[in-house]
Amino acid sequence: MKAEEKDLLTFLEGRGKKFVIPVYQRNYNWKKEQCERLFNDILEVINNGYKSYFIGSMVYAEGKDKVCHIIDGQQRLTTICILLLAIARFLKENSPSTKLDEQIFEDYLIDKYADKEKKLIPIKDDKEAYYTLFDQKNFIADSNITVNYRYFYDRLDKVNTEDVNIEDVYKAIKKLFIVEIKLEREDDPQLIFESLNSTGLDLEESDRIRNFILIGKPPKIQEKLYNEYWYNIEKNTLNKTTAFIRDYLSFKQRNVPNENKVYLTFKNFVRDKDTEEVLIDLLKFSNFYKEIVSANYQRSNNKQDIALAHINKLEVGVSYPFLLELFDDLNNGKLDNEQFINCINLIQNFTIRRYICNLSTNRLNKIFMILGREIKESKYFNKNYDNLLGHILTKYDFPSDDTIRKVLQTANIYKMKQKKKAYLFYMLENFENEERVDIFNLFEEKTLTVEHIMPQKLSSTWIEELGINYNDVHEKYLHTLGNLTLTGYNAKMSNKSFKEKQTMEKGFKESRLYLNKYLSEIEKWDEKEIKMRTKFLTDRFLNIWKYPKKLKLDVLQEKIYSLDEDVDFTGTSIKKFDLNNSITEVSSWSNFTEKICHQLYDIEPIILIKLANDKILKNFIASVPDSLKKPIEISSNVYLNSNSNVTLKLKMLKRLLSYYDIEPSNIELYIENKN
Repeated sequence: MKAEEKDLLTFLEGRGKKFVIPVYQRNYNWKKEQCERLFNDILEVINNGYKSYFIGSMVYAEGKDKVCHIIDGQQRLTTICILLLAIARFLKENSPSTKLDEQIFEDYLIDKYADKEKKLIPIKDDKEAYYTLFDQKNFIADSNITVNYRYFYDRLDKVNTEDVNIEDVYKAIKKLFIVEIKLEREDDPQLIFESLNSTGLDLEESDRIRNFILIGKPPKIQEKLYNEYWYNIEKNTLNKTTAFIRDYLSFKQRNVPNENKVYLTFKNFVRDKDTEEVLIDLLKFSNFYKEIVSANYQRSNNKQDIALAHINKLEVGVSYPFLLELFDDLNNGKLDNEQFINCINLIQNFTIRRYICNLSTNRLNKIFMILGREIKESKYFNKNYDNLLGHILTKYDFPSDDTIRKVLQTANIYKMKQKKKAYLFYMLENFENEERVDIFNLFEEKTLTVEHIMPQKLSSTWIEELGINYNDVHEKYLHTLGNLTLTGYNAKMSNKSFKEKQTMEKGFKESRLYLNKYLSEIEKWDEKEIKMRTKFLTDRFLNIWKYPKKLKLDVLQEKIYSLDEDVDFTGTSIKKFDLNNSITEVSSWSNFTEKICHQLYDIEPIILIKLANDKILKNFIASVPDSLKKPIEISSNVYLNSNSNVTLKLKMLKRLLSYYDIEPSNIELYIENKN
């Protein structure tokens, strides 16, 4: 490669020059913050009288006919062109006699010898937005290019009224310089792209993936792959392409990549695969992803759309890998539409019940990642797909009806996250009601809120109504489901008596809300009534979010726990465990400890050797067998103590895992079910 300093505008000028942003580059992403910084730098050049000012490097590969394919610096280059266009337009409209606007256009923005073709050629949507700026009509308002053009134009207008004029800004731009880096044929543009540390915005993982897929291929092939596949993948995923690919890989590999390692995981996944076949598959699954993320609960005649929208309202993004698999199975005829919708509803039921019971969310990633595998490994796979899913979910702490009844008596529903609370009350209000109330939008607009029936601050009237145990009743039931309802008049109700809340204008008796009908028909509000309404709403809850039907399948042979759960395993039998998505059968808790330590030793032996030598876990692991009562050999210099109860074994194992940076939640224990 060749590198040399060059004035930015010298780089831009020249007859027949074209600057092409290759399709493997990300879209133009600079926001107001970056543009403001650039403009302020230019003002600094003016105010301090700098003779030159470095703004970064410009890396390109030269093609035929003076076409420069920009490898690095496209964000900066595009922004400078937008700024020059804003200056030229401002001069034309405010100082037409200078003719400087024509000079800027002809020297840097267009090729006057080639039918005024634009010198800069951005990719797809960016190109359309950029070109409309020249025509001054049909601006694409939501494009960063348009937004930044308007920002620069407004800044120029303000600057022009101060001590600096527009021509000063143009002269300052002439002082900007870059390091021009021209690649030679033998240079690998992909390696250079990956190794460059851009001074602009950090690359998304999906930007790196797009680059990896497209760079190095002939321009025509790049255009084909981009236009037919990648462009549509980005559109389908609503520009959440990194999240989509992470979910796609989680489903395909049964392993969730770290958020900052999606690119590296993808590279390993596609090794030895045909690029176009990978893109075809990604495009197919991006269409499924679009169905998920754009689902609309207001399409009341589309049960699938409503069910998916409810998943999103419940914020169960961790289920997306399994939803992608469900769509694929539906597409391949492995389940029908009714079963598909039932499966989505089961995910809702499972998740909301666990949330109400305050169960750990750490396991959900892994559960939803491997559900498809468990379904397909079952001998009942070809029958009752949805019922089989429910059957399998019961192995993963699916709270029973009795558990829900107990929890809802005292659970603090008022302190739930706002979106989940909106989902809960939306369903409780609208279930099986023909006339739906849009709780989600009303919550967002704050025209509807959750109201305490028994108020947070008790008046003397309330104390009298609640009776001698008013303090205990207030403390125990204030934030519970039975004491909460919906109203648009929270401030007016405040701590009014129950009768006043019933009979006031727009009170419970006048309310059209289903949840307030119950309140309009009772005489008073005390502990007994709170309990009765809690039972009423709990029955409704259990009718909405049903526990799976019992199947006439084999009795569940095992129940699955994660190592981080607060469970006493004394007296239980472990059958197998799952570490790093690999299931290993064991015969006892001692055998489990032995086998998992063998696997850890295979991952990184030096950690176990060091722990054994340093006697950090001396009652659990040692470098010689003599210091342990019942030693198990892991290697010639690592021995385990098998003479301990299961509680101590697991406690020591968790400490050991911390040295490997393995979360206990990532280990699944398959415990024999004796019921």
